Amino acid sequence: MKRYGWLVALGLGAVAVFALLTLPATLIGKQLRQFGLDATAYQGSVWSGEARNLGANGSSIGDLRWKISPFGLLRARLSGHLLLTRADGSLETDFEAGLSGKLRLRSAELSLPLSMFDSLPIGVPSGWRGQISGTIEELLIVDGWPAELTGNLNLDSLTAPPPRNAQVGSF
Repeated sequence: MKRYGWLVALGLGAVAVFALLTLPATLIGKQLRQFGLDATAYQGSVWSGEARNLGANGSSIGDLRWKISPFGLLRARLSGHLLLTRADGSLETDFEAGLSGKLRLRSAELSLPLSMFDSLPIGVPSGWRGQISGTIEELLIVDGWPAELTGNLNLDSLTAPPPRNAQVGSF
């Protein structure tokens, strides 16, 4: 029996790794609900999946795809790649989140309508219209607030909220 012990341990280890690699994407949905986000459907696994029709406060944000790198977990960080797509724009970025509550986005490319941010609790004044686009080399968010930002952002066709509805222009 002693000489087969290592085979049993190897088999149990393989089963544990298989179970970990095939965790369903719905587990991500439980985490997103804590932030007021929900989707109509989840596909894939925790490591590589998709949330369709992701929304917040009754407003649609888009379809979110992710790939999480298991190697980041060796450094006690969650890291990977995110792609948010909508009919009117997209956001693609690499991310890294640590246990300290810091979130770092790198190599982000975005082109989104400002109205999308109305439903998100991120401090952007609601009612503004226009398109935000640009490249963010690095964005550090600490305790939910931007602490560092390196990149270029463009605001096109910026319009003030009602009742003014004034055309502000592009920046």
